[in-house]
Amino acid sequence: MKILSENLSVKKTESGISLFFIRKKDYYTKHGLIGVNFGSIYNKINAGGQNFEFPFGIAHFLEHKLFDDKKINYMNEFIKLGADVNAFTNSTNTAYYFNTGENFYKSLDLLIKMTSETYLTDESVENEKKVIEQEINMYSDYPAWNAYLNMMKNMYYNESFSKNIAGEVEDIKKINRKDLELCFDKFYIPENICIICVGDFDEDKAIAQIEESIVNTRYGDKKKSELCNPIFEEEKSNVKSDYVESKLSVANNIFVLGFKDNEKYNIKNIAASKILIDIMFGESSVFYNQMYAKGLIDNTFNGDYNNFKFFANSVLGGISKNPKELCKYILEQINNTKQSGIDQKRFEQIKKKHLGLFIRGFNNLESISNLTLDLFSKNGDFEELLNDYENIDIDYLNSRLSKSYLDDNYVLSVVKPQ
Repeated sequence: MKILSENLSVKKTESGISLFFIRKKDYYTKHGLIGVNFGSIYNKINAGGQNFEFPFGIAHFLEHKLFDDKKINYMNEFIKLGADVNAFTNSTNTAYYFNTGENFYKSLDLLIKMTSETYLTDESVENEKKVIEQEINMYSDYPAWNAYLNMMKNMYYNESFSKNIAGEVEDIKKINRKDLELCFDKFYIPENICIICVGDFDEDKAIAQIEESIVNTRYGDKKKSELCNPIFEEEKSNVKSDYVESKLSVANNIFVLGFKDNEKYNIKNIAASKILIDIMFGESSVFYNQMYAKGLIDNTFNGDYNNFKFFANSVLGGISKNPKELCKYILEQINNTKQSGIDQKRFEQIKKKHLGLFIRGFNNLESISNLTLDLFSKNGDFEELLNDYENIDIDYLNSRLSKSYLDDNYVLSVVKPQ
């Protein structure tokens, strides 16, 4: 099908892997990604009628370990092919990807091989714990990340939603080889995986390479595996606390203000919520200029809507000399907008802006790939999201405003200088 003048094909292998091919004519760099619907929130699952519970951070830990092999140094092999390989874990997904100008099909074959097998020993697992503990400690010193995590911990009662993606050091100590193998067996199955290719490549050749690569791997098993269902504690609509602060070696106050979204997931809310934040708090808003003039914000002030399928929130953050005072102004802006309604002219301007940003995002290979993975995990697609941006109206935005910003659903998290 055609979308935004891009050639997008959606297919499936015989074994059940979802394939997304986005062809970008005359692009030198080619991008390949393997995504798994397995992220940090999947620490409690039901599989085959049986419940399992894993330590927090296990998805991220497994991501690290898939680069290990007894015979092959995968990092070196990708370098030999002229490919830059990396991986990431978020709340709902694990992804392994590469960028390369040449040897695209060989790199794709290597990525499939790397993610379709594990080499785990008790010793290697223990050694990896030290590496991940260092990573956790390093990020804990980042003030913005610290403020965000504190906000999440005070927003959600469900620990699965609020935990650090990598877990805490005490969580990592509990991870063992058996749990890692079980997670691999339960989640790294064809029905739970997608392969995304973006760039100027031959689709038929890519399909042939993928089918050839998976035939002798676990991905080639045509016997359907049972998908795992996550288990979450019932989440309350309110937040645990509306204020939290910590101290680090920073020169200025860092803040994150989050608003808990309790509405059931639908893809239209993503477009609506991003537009809504920009209308009220974007750089072209009256609010932004007033707060800038008062010295309560600087150019670090920003906002976004985060939707993780099972939970979501609207977030504002940046540097402020007085976060509490700024928070009062933000709440006033929300209430004033509720009372007066959203201005039609501004709505049309910001809607056009976001539609343009959405379309321009297709010029970046990794942006296309990450959006494809996100939509795959939510059973959504590009056309649905594009239609939402095009067809969203001011009444829907006003409804979102009244439901998303309440008196008991926000948390202000501040990191102050020591």
